Amino acid sequence: MPPPPSETMGERVVLIHAAVADSRMWERQARGLQARGFDVVTPDLPGFGSEPVPAGPFSFVERIASLLPTMLVGSSFSGRIALETALAQPLSALRPPTLGVLGENDRPDFAAIAERIVREAPNARLEVVPGARHLPSLERPDEFDALVVPFLS
Repeated sequence: MPPPPSETMGERVVLIHAAVADSRMWERQARGLQARGFDVVTPDLPGFGSEPVPAGPFSFVERIASLLPTMLVGSSFSGRIALETALAQPLSALRPPTLGVLGENDRPDFAAIAERIVREAPNARLEVVPGARHLPSLERPDEFDALVVPFLS
C-alpha cells in the first residue's frame, strides 16, 4: 500500500489498469503526471501483475477505496471500478467534474455505456479519441494525454 500523499507532492492520482493489463499500462502517463508534480499511484489489482489473488473474498472497490482521497483514472474494466468506488463513498466525497474518454472505433455497447455515464454524472463530458478503439491510453497516448492531463490539472 502506498504511503499517504506527501506534503511536497501535488494532488494524488490513482491510475487503475484494465483487465487485459497490469499497472505497467500506465507507465507513460505516470511519468508525465509525476513530471507535472502529481503524486501518482499505479496499483496492481488483486490477481494482476505482482499482486497475488487473495485466498479469500476480496473487493476491487475496497482496494481502490483504501487509496482515497484521490482522483481516479480507469480504463474499461477499471473505469467501472473507479465509478463504483466513487459511488460507494459518501456524496460529499464525490468531486465532479467527470471526464469520459472513448475511442472513436470502440464497440457500440461500450460507447453506449460511456454516453450514459456522462449523461447521468454531474458536470461530466465525453471526449472521443480519433482512430482509437477500446484502450485510447495505449493506442493513441498523445491524444489521450492531451485530454486527460489538462483535465486533472
